[in-house]
Amino acid sequence: AGNNAAVVANNGDITDTNGATVDVSAQNIVLVATGNIGQPGGAGNSLEITGQELAAQSGVSSYISDVNGNLVTSNLTAASFGNVVNGVNAGADTCVETVGTLTVNANVTAVNNAAIQGASVVFGVGNVSAGNNAAVVANNGSITDINGVTTDVSAANIVLVATGNIGAPGVGNGLEIAGDNLAAQTGGSSYISDVTGNLTIANLTAASFGNVVNGVNAGVDTCVETV
Repeated sequence: AGNNAAVVANNGDITDTNGATVDVSAQNIVLVATGNIGQPGGAGNSLEITGQELAAQSGVSSYISDVNGNLVTSNLTAASFGNVVNGVNAGADTCVETVGTLTVNANVTAVNNAAIQGASVVFGVGNVSAGNNAAVVANNGSITDINGVTTDVSAANIVLVATGNIGAPGVGNGLEIAGDNLAAQTGGSSYISDVTGNLTIANLTAASFGNVVNGVNAGVDTCVETV
């Protein structure tokens, strides 16, 4: 579709059995399933899309790969069916990845694990939250916070990986997190602020993507603080 595409499974899964072939193409894409959307394992198992804005809701888990370029998480309404979907949310796990810049303008939430990946990641007015594990990976750039002091990532265990920088120096420029355990790896510098309380530097593995990160390490500078 040119503008809006909606795929709704009102009593089951949205399943991809065609390998890495693109499944849904439109400017705005809404995906809704009472079960799963795609399967784990990256392109070929996940639901492949080409779009600019995405909203997805799954009763169980969702695995979505944008194979074209930049992607923004958004609050959208399903064409024809009227389902109002705020950001990307899942009853168990969610994984959203794109080959370009992933901008979080609506919340990405999961009861268990939440993972997002782009060449670069920008936190706009949305955040990432999970009950257990959250992973944010910028595999060819930086993780940037443009929302001031708003919390960007919330989970018990948080993994941050960037080939560039994570956050920037200065109040409201660092990446604000709310977690118990943190592992972070950056090729540049990292500026991370825990806003809730006690924080433990740990060795963790990124949910969905498998990056093994030992403690907090940076190619240039690193600053980690907690209240």
